[in-house]
Amino acid sequence: MEKSEIIKTLIEKANGNRWTKNGKDRIYFDPRNALSGLKTSRYNTGNISGATLNGELISNSKAKKLLSAAFETKLWYDLGDGKFHWYDVSNSDFAKLFETYRNSLIELIK
Repeated sequence: MEKSEIIKTLIEKANGNRWTKNGKDRIYFDPRNALSGLKTSRYNTGNISGATLNGELISNSKAKKLLSAAFETKLWYDLGDGKFHWYDVSNSDFAKLFETYRNSLIELIK
């Protein structure tokens, strides 16, 4: 796939945001997209009152940790080297979901 097609696909189909600065040209993604199967309900205080992941009940604590890990992670596609990069995938449960999400992005541009 040509570079212009990759850019268009990643921005339109994967909701990426292009960032260019200091000779770097990247498309960033919201890692929270890896949590598309996470559903939570909340108390009026904002705390999680219940959670499921892909339809299975999980603890409120696990849901909170997954959300926290998603906010700490960065994922981008570097248009210079044609590769995906990331950092701060420290939560092992989130890492599994993150890998599935990243692989789906890779499939989009094959």
